[in-house]
This record gives sequence, C-alpha cells and structure tokens, in this order.
Amino acid sequence: MAVNAKYHQADLPEYRGNPLIEALPPLMSREDVMLALSNFPEINANERELSTEVREQYVDRIDAFRCPQGTFFDCYKAIVRLLRTGYTTRNPLDIHTVRFLHYSVEGSLGEALGDGFHRPRAGTFSITGISGVGKSTMLEQVLGHFPQIIDHNVYQGHDLTPLRQVVWLKINCPPNSKARDLTEILLTAIDDALGLERTIPPSRTGTLLRLIAQKIKSAFIGVLVIDEMQRLTRTNGDEQLINFLHDIVDTLGVPLVFCGNPEFEDKMRQRLRFARRAETAGFIRLNPLAYQTTDWQSFIQYLWRYQWTNVYTPLNDELNIKMHKLSKGNLAIAQRLFVTAQLKVIGTGNEVITPALLGLSESVLTSRADEFIQADALIYGEELPELSESEETVLPQKNNGKSFLKSREIRQKPVRRVHKSFTVTADLNRPQHEEFAEELNNYTAQTEAILAKRCEPVLFRALWQNKCRYSALEHYDRLCNDPSTET
Repeated sequence: MAVNAKYHQADLPEYRGNPLIEALPPLMSREDVMLALSNFPEINANERELSTEVREQYVDRIDAFRCPQGTFFDCYKAIVRLLRTGYTTRNPLDIHTVRFLHYSVEGSLGEALGDGFHRPRAGTFSITGISGVGKSTMLEQVLGHFPQIIDHNVYQGHDLTPLRQVVWLKINCPPNSKARDLTEILLTAIDDALGLERTIPPSRTGTLLRLIAQKIKSAFIGVLVIDEMQRLTRTNGDEQLINFLHDIVDTLGVPLVFCGNPEFEDKMRQRLRFARRAETAGFIRLNPLAYQTTDWQSFIQYLWRYQWTNVYTPLNDELNIKMHKLSKGNLAIAQRLFVTAQLKVIGTGNEVITPALLGLSESVLTSRADEFIQADALIYGEELPELSESEETVLPQKNNGKSFLKSREIRQKPVRRVHKSFTVTADLNRPQHEEFAEELNNYTAQTEAILAKRCEPVLFRALWQNKCRYSALEHYDRLCNDPSTET
C-alpha cells in the first residue's frame, strides 16, 4: 500500500536531511509498539445466542487473533535500526548516491566518487524457530507497521518526483536454493510492489544480475526479508545464492532479514562467514513458551475470551495447564486447539469446555510430528534423550556359573508408543476419561510387541529346563506379578 511522504525530523544528526529516513514513522515506546502490533477481533456476548451455523463461522475469527510477546518489540527495534542505518549512505540528495545510482555495480566498486567513496552500510538480522512459534506472524506484524511504499514529492524545497521508496520487501527462498530463481522472484516482487508491469527475466544470468541490481538501487529498498531459509540446507545450499546475498548487503547496501527453521541455524554454524554476517544486526531464536512465563499467561488470558459457545467457560488452572500441555507452548497449535474444541461442542446441547474436550481436540498429525515432540527440550533448554537399545542381558548365572543361554542373548528393544483410536461409551455428547483409554491402548500395544518377540520360546524353555519358578520372569520384564498369588 502506497502513502504520501510525511516528514519528521530525525533524532540523530546523521539521519537529518535524509528524506528516506525522515519519511519513516516516528519511533514508538514499548507500550505503543505492543498495542500497535496486537490484533484482538471483536466479540459480543450476544453472539453466543445466535444459531449453531453462525457461531461456527464466528469461531474462525480466532485465526486473526494476535497477542504480541516480548520478542515482538525486539524485532521492531531491529527493523528500525536496519532501516535507518541502511538509508544513511543512500540519501537521494547526496551526490555520491546519485552517481551510485547511475553507475553499474562493477563500475562503482572501489571507485572514488567525488571527494570520497560510496560505502554502503547494511546489516543482517536472523530469526529462527520451529514451525508455529510465530516467526512469520511476528515479521508480518512488525513489517505491517511500516508503509511498504512511500511516494516522495517535495522535501525541503527539493522536488523528488517521481521517487518511490520501497520500505520493505518480503519473499521466500526458492525451493531449489538457486541464485537465478531468487533473482527472478525478487524481480517480480519489486514490480508488483511498485505496481509496474512484470519484467521478463533475461536469459543470460549475468544480464539478469545487472538488471536486478539496478532495480534494487532505484527502488531504495529499506529491508529485504527472506523467509523459508531452511530450504538452503535441504538442497545443500547454493554457493552462488550465498554470494548473491552477500553482494546485496555489501555492494548494494540493502539490509537483510533471514527467517527459517532450526535447520537454517545449524547451517549457519557450519559457515563462519555466513554465520558472522547473518547476525550483524541481531539474532532471535523463538522457542515455545514455558507455562510460567508472562507471555504464555498473557496469551491464554486474552485468547480465552473468544468463546462462541452458548455458555461461557471461565479459565482455571486445570484448563490452562491442559492447553499448555497439549500445545507445548506453541501458539499456532494452541489457537487451532481452541478453535477445534469449540467446533466440537457447538450445537451438541452441552457446550462447556473441559480438559477432556481439549484432549479430544488435539491434532493427530501435529502431535505426532518429531519437531513437535522435541518442543519440550526447547521450552526447558534441554535436549530430550533419544530412544536407544538397552544393554544386552543374559539369564542369571547358575549351575557352576554357566549361563542358561550360551548361543543366544536377549536384547531388549524399546517399544514405540502406539496411539490407537478409541471410543468412550456412555454420554456421547461428552468425552469421558480418554486419558485412561490412551494409556491402556499403549500398554496393550507394548504387551503385544513383547509377546511377539522370537526370543520368548527360548527364554521359557531355558527357565523350564532349569526348573525355575514363574517369578524368574520378573527379571526379564515378562511377568506382571500379583503378590497375592505368590507361594
């Protein structure tokens, strides 16, 4: 969305006299930022009296709910610094910038311009975190605070028409991590932002790179955000792409913001040059929220107001803990869980939200994803231990120290938890004791897996030959012992 420039005198002397900086929105306090970046959809108590079909549609308003965390303000401050420092050496009223715009990238490098050198200043800011913790949401909320396009007219007596300033641009890393694909995506994004007819990319890569460099310079891009950077690791990265990103910062002076999953963070650690440059302006790692944090408690308190059931269920500690346990502090999953729970009971005649209902509303696929299961380690700052095979065990030594089993040792392997569907009888409108059903199904699955082991006949035969009691099976976790039947 384009807006006409409204200039505000900059606080720092080095920022004054630069229309690109003084056209940006004024700096805000933390309280104002948190309020500006929040989005609380409207809700009216009378809406709970509407029909089932209408209330089900109202529930979708929760998707637009945004409750900013403390990291939102950190991200806002980082973007503000990137914009201002990046524009300091690109003042359109400066002779160095004018010459920089008219010379090719190769011709301007290392060449004296007037009484000095054109030295672009730009930093790089990185954000990582697992899916659903709010990386893209945070970026979109912060970027949305700034106009994307600013049209300049007259600034301090200087006619800047037809200067159009692209404050920010957000694109995704191409799936194959190729430099050419990224340049084509960027070329299209610039044309779309400026409302221009899309440019047909030249067939020669060199020509395309020179074209995109000129487009970037003339558009005065304030910050370029590249999302889905984990794709760089899944294709082993492309050296040309990384070099192209460095050139955007070093040669063209455009600040970058990288956003990706933990895979991208691991990739950065493997390359010192890339890692050093990727956090020159800061680094944020978003983790799922711990239960006792202010961010989680604030989030759940605001979210819980959005109920379109015919009866309002107050939030208590039991419901709060259940929401956090099922979502593991992942805000996107928590919102989806709350939506699903309401859709399950609206129109059933009993629309009270209970912990059991929340349990039945858990997403089957999401809750089984490896990345989601490992979220506990991110919340508490520890790595979850991996399942591994236990040490080999043999039967106890008897009969002159000889083992019962010489040729075959019994290796106890871990049994994977199997989640089966279950049906709870009685009142079909209300879930009842699903936690017992799940545990029993898991126990049954483990028992079946144990009985299916090929080593069992060998074990029982060895015990029988040595005239052992049934209680000897306890040593091998093969007996559920009842003390009342022991003799």
